[in-house]
Amino acid sequence: MRVLFVVGRLQENETIFRLAERMAEDGCRVSFLFIGEGCRHSADTMLMRALNLAGGVYVLREDCLSLGLLNDLAEGVEAVDYGGWVDLLEACDRVVSWN
Repeated sequence: MRVLFVVGRLQENETIFRLAERMAEDGCRVSFLFIGEGCRHSADTMLMRALNLAGGVYVLREDCLSLGLLNDLAEGVEAVDYGGWVDLLEACDRVVSWN
């Protein structure tokens, strides 16, 4: 099963990331899409390395542009537009929205 975690704000604790890790250990293919203020996570190199369990880490390009982050994305993070967001939704069996 493929699960997309949509993260819309900065996380003050690791709950969502631990949940994703457990799901990956149980055989789920997890991906992350950071939107809004959550895009700030995409510049955190250490966090992005920790998310190597993910099948993909994405950010909403428009939000990164508005926050001035597009040139600061950690290695492996892919910027997508709204059409790419829809593609991710269609490719996943489940979506977890964490705002």
